[in-house]
Amino acid sequence: MNVKQESYTVQPHWMISDYHLKGTELDVYCLIWGFTQDEQGCYYGSIKYIADYYEIDTRTVERTLKALEAKGLLRKWQEPVNGIMVNRYTALRPEVKSTEQHPRQNATPGKLPPPAECRQDPRQVAAKTPGKLPDNNKSDKANNNKPRAEAREEPSSLTVAEVFDEFSRGAPGGLYDALMDFDQHRQALAKKDKKKLWSPLVAKKICKSIKRLVDEAGVKDRAGYAIAMLNQSVENGWTGVFAVKDFVDKAPAAVHIAQPAPDKPRKITKDTTLADLLGGVGA
Repeated sequence: MNVKQESYTVQPHWMISDYHLKGTELDVYCLIWGFTQDEQGCYYGSIKYIADYYEIDTRTVERTLKALEAKGLLRKWQEPVNGIMVNRYTALRPEVKSTEQHPRQNATPGKLPPPAECRQDPRQVAAKTPGKLPDNNKSDKANNNKPRAEAREEPSSLTVAEVFDEFSRGAPGGLYDALMDFDQHRQALAKKDKKKLWSPLVAKKICKSIKRLVDEAGVKDRAGYAIAMLNQSVENGWTGVFAVKDFVDKAPAAVHIAQPAPDKPRKITKDTTLADLLGGVGA
């Protein structure tokens, strides 16, 4: 497989201006940042993948990863895959606390310097998959001063089942069943393709996506819409959840508990026996 056709790198200017990255450190950070933004939430590939992508040796990649981790721009942890511990990396974006004036800033009061152009790299490939890192200036400026909480999220201490149980608590039981069907579906995909990582951290991101899509849909039957999204993903073999186009919305049916009818007063006559009063039970 040609890795350059399957991946992408985009280099927003804040990577250079905020963290002063350049060369191999900038390239590797860009690649892992791109993977951090998708639904997997981390880079799950190998060191060789990075080396092949940038046509450098693996030792250079190892040194670069350690340097980025030391600068607080990467978080590394390990997860078991088929009984083998493998490394995972998430790109971080810590806040830059500096009161120094930028050397490029115009000294004239009230005027801002012209925007600097991002470095163009011939190896950059436009992202075609939904959820990839946007390269437009508006999105970059909007996120420039806001650290991404999802990128700093720690690995979940819960299991996938516990994550789904917490998410579906208080909802109709059908939602939890649909979530667990999706869990089985993702486990099967992960066994076939190791790149389709499935973990509690990814499950949490799926729950966030479900809530966001339900909110955007504005439906009355929120649980029903969530179930429809999950079933749609399982039927189509998708790794994520997406809006349902043909969903028929209706208000959830109210649950009524029938109350027993009150006993009618019994007429007691001179012929009424004790057995009659006890409901036919013999003395």
